Amino acid sequence: MGYKKGLSSNETLSPNILSGGIKEFEDVKDELKSIIQYGRVIDSILNEDYPNILDYGGINAIGGILFRPINFETSGTTFAKPLFPNIISPPLKSELVIIFKFFSTEITENNNKPKNEYYYLTSVNIWNNPNCNPLPTNQGTLSLQKTYSEVEAGSPNNITQQEIDNLSPSFNSSQNPSQNTFEEKSNINPLLPFAGDTIHQGNFGNSIRLGSTSYSLNKFNNSRNNWSEKGDNGNPITIVRNGQDPNIKNGNFLPITEDINNDLSSLYLTSNQIIPIITSNSNYNSFSNNPPISPGLYDKSQVIINSNRLVFNSKSDSILLSSQKSIFIGANSSFNVSTKAAVIDSRNIRLGSKEATEPIILGNLFLSNLEIIMKELSTLCLAIGKIKEVTDVNIETGVLTKLPAVNGQLKSIADNLSNMIEGGGNGFVDQIESYKSNVNKII
Repeated sequence: MGYKKGLSSNETLSPNILSGGIKEFEDVKDELKSIIQYGRVIDSILNEDYPNILDYGGINAIGGILFRPINFETSGTTFAKPLFPNIISPPLKSELVIIFKFFSTEITENNNKPKNEYYYLTSVNIWNNPNCNPLPTNQGTLSLQKTYSEVEAGSPNNITQQEIDNLSPSFNSSQNPSQNTFEEKSNINPLLPFAGDTIHQGNFGNSIRLGSTSYSLNKFNNSRNNWSEKGDNGNPITIVRNGQDPNIKNGNFLPITEDINNDLSSLYLTSNQIIPIITSNSNYNSFSNNPPISPGLYDKSQVIINSNRLVFNSKSDSILLSSQKSIFIGANSSFNVSTKAAVIDSRNIRLGSKEATEPIILGNLFLSNLEIIMKELSTLCLAIGKIKEVTDVNIETGVLTKLPAVNGQLKSIADNLSNMIEGGGNGFVDQIESYKSNVNKII
């Protein structure tokens, strides 16, 4: 007994199926042709402002395309929806798409079976370039007559002005100006794949690579990526890139690999690869011993985020940084903290240098003891000011002689010190609380 497989498995077996399950080649070809077809994109529907969107299913048509069949039995313009519900990649005008004919939500009137509807898979990778892959119409066949080496040296539109005038490729909608945001880029290169890779590429130099260490015995091949100098082949690595190196000048057909130092924004998840990142600050002088291994030399699993600016924001809760060893913060300009409260729970805090040895004064205790000393000094000053006479002692004879105290200058100094210490609200003792910080506290 024969069974149908693949795309035809949901259809009723036709009478000419042989008992052994083998069908004539021409019948198979015709059957597949009725299910798998292709067409040229005429337009895409990307928002609710598209004219006559109700004719295509209303808001359910968003993400769909209008295409002109190429190998269909029918002609004219036809509508197709994305094949996958979770992946939408609307093709551009003039690109070719693979079309499938499957069931729809509508039911036929006669036999209560679902009607057929068209679904598109993705654009065909004609130029092997992630930015755009248009297939010019008949009037643009000149560009297709270029040799591969000529095309590889530049963009698909790197042709004569007359050819450009003839082609005039338009990637945006002629029916809905509100969705016309695509601009062709001549500096977007495809990524170079390695054995076993899974690569997802956007149109604009953004990509996700699910790859691995790819070290070859051929030394030339090892220069093709910068993450395979260490480790065993097959060790996983995930690279998320947003924006390729803008300084690449080798033509947009030459495949490239990611560059963590020159790509606009990068996220690397490694297993044991060495990533040659150049950090903005690697001054580890604050470590007394065992400074961390530089990120560009580390060969164990790590996560690297690199961009011109990083923002970590918590909308409703906390940001937690936890480390088994050290947390290093290095800035070439300044380190600023703005918060309502700051607590550093540590038994060994050094400010200014790891060699710092001078202790910080305990404010409350110091000022309390200093207040006592100042009050005693104030009492001494008052006593000095009351001295009327002094006794002179002759050391040789032991004779005591009373003399009037010449203490005019001494009394003046004593009075000044007394005012500084207790000056009717303006002295040191009166303002002792003002010397205490209301912000910084130590134990």
